[in-house]
Amino acid sequence: MGRLSAFISISELREDAAKVLKQVQASHVPLIITQRGRAVAVLLSLRSYEANEREKELLRL
Repeated sequence: MGRLSAFISISELREDAAKVLKQVQASHVPLIITQRGRAVAVLLSLRSYEANEREKELLRL
């Protein structure tokens, strides 16, 4: 993922999930979700996810 990722705590995500989803969709930058200061998950736009899957499939060939 050659782009820099952003970080957000699970608490911040809970506060305004709709806003966070809109930002991820618009920026196509992965969002790393943290819990107790540790990275636990990554949130991607569907477009970014599909592009990553296509790229992985091409690399398998």
